[in-house]
Amino acid sequence: MKLSDAMREGAKSGPQLFGYLGDGGGGSCAMGSVAIAMGVPDVSAYRFYRELQKGYPFLKTETECPACGDVVEHAIDGVGDGIAVIVHLNNHHRWSREAIAEWIDATFERGVPMEEIRQIVGLQGPRVPVMLP
Repeated sequence: MKLSDAMREGAKSGPQLFGYLGDGGGGSCAMGSVAIAMGVPDVSAYRFYRELQKGYPFLKTETECPACGDVVEHAIDGVGDGIAVIVHLNNHHRWSREAIAEWIDATFERGVPMEEIRQIVGLQGPRVPVMLP
């Protein structure tokens, strides 16, 4: 299953959360929705992220935030990888899980150039802060 599809599927289970992987009742952040879709909603974030990188190696790549242009370091381990950007988009920019899934699909799964991605998510220029519903 593509990571973006897992995120979209898990997002159907409940409301979006910020700062928490899940609430045990179906609510989840972007990464928590992936955990729900994969049937492991109660896993620790650190362990889940590291296991997920084995199946989706692109998540290990240093990645620029499409909203602000920063390479964001994850609070858990200080690594600036794809997971850190996903968490950042969810918690800081408050992108919907569906918008994050579209960014993952375009960036990593289809290889769309960054300029086109900015157009897909409604950004102009390289460093424009944005908040999507």
